[in-house]
Amino acid sequence: MNTAPKNILCIDLGGTKLQLGKVNRKQVSDVVEYPVPAHLDKEDFSRFLIAAIAAQMDSSIGGISIGIPGLVNVRTGYVIEVINISKWCNVPLQTILEQEFSLPVVVHNDANCFSMGEYVFANEQQVDNFVGVCLGTGLGAGLIMNGSLYTGKNSASGEFGSFLYKDGITEQYCSGQFFKQFHQTTGKEAYQAAMNGCKDALALFEEMGEHLAMALHQIILAVDPEHVVIGGSVGKSFDLFSSTMMRKLQQEVNPRLFSSITISQSQLEYPALKGAFALFNQNNN
Repeated sequence: MNTAPKNILCIDLGGTKLQLGKVNRKQVSDVVEYPVPAHLDKEDFSRFLIAAIAAQMDSSIGGISIGIPGLVNVRTGYVIEVINISKWCNVPLQTILEQEFSLPVVVHNDANCFSMGEYVFANEQQVDNFVGVCLGTGLGAGLIMNGSLYTGKNSASGEFGSFLYKDGITEQYCSGQFFKQFHQTTGKEAYQAAMNGCKDALALFEEMGEHLAMALHQIILAVDPEHVVIGGSVGKSFDLFSSTMMRKLQQEVNPRLFSSITISQSQLEYPALKGAFALFNQNNN
């Protein structure tokens, strides 16, 4: 008799990339990625997502857990708004997926998944108050407060990227949008140029680091965490912006607060998938 534990099909939906993998307590396996067709209307995007899930489905899977880059009612699994997939809103996603696959489904915010992954699988400092910041197509954050994930009613508690900043909002200056909107390039292209020693590209990351420091300043004042971990696709360039970020942060933050907080780059593989797994178990135990 096969008594192997069931896998959970965990999904990280970003603004430009969809990642799926089978996760259990021991490993993440069979990870696949697809580009996100953000231009599709609501029905076609839902069909795209269902097809991607169906392609990974097999008898080993005992549930589905998905992180969404936007506002979600986590109790009902209802997707309220996804800024970077603008036509895909007001979607009863949990109901749709449960009816399609006859499996239990958990729907959460993607930054919450990232933060739970870091908290459960990489919390070496064993802190109970920290913030996971995802820098990708946008900027989102997940809040661990007193050892528990804090979401608010609609998973909006960590949407610091939507705070007003300069002549727009924070994530326009602290994510992939910064490179595209103000410098007509992509974060990937800028990173490659910077790694090849291009001074202009290096200066872009230094400038972004200063903007990110202002975002972190707001987060620190709002949450007062012990630790901040930075991840996401743009977060992988941490070494290129961290010096200016920390220097600016030290100038802006109260010295007592600054000395009591640590900030690091995520080193965990597949943190959002692992966090989605942790949240599925939390919701189904």
